[in-house]
Amino acid sequence: MQPVARELVALELARLDAWQVTLEARMDDGEPPERIVPVCLRVSERRDKLLGLDAPARAAAPSAASAQEAEVDVQLAALLAEVGRQRRGDDGEDGLHLVG
Repeated sequence: MQPVARELVALELARLDAWQVTLEARMDDGEPPERIVPVCLRVSERRDKLLGLDAPARAAAPSAASAQEAEVDVQLAALLAEVGRQRRGDDGEDGLHLVG
């Protein structure tokens, strides 16, 4: 993060802290929680965004196992297609012939 950006984030965090203190004081003075709590939550959400605490989860890079699974899926699809062709007689033969 660039120094200017760090300064701006620090300034914004200080403002959010001041708002939080003010809101809590107003609640302590008897202001209804239903008016204060939603604002406090928005302040907290903004702080979390600034700090990167609510960043989306990163997708894991494909592993060798997932690449192998994809290859098996392709092979299985090819085998099933072949079985289907044999059952329909599309391969020039007269029915299903399983080796086994």
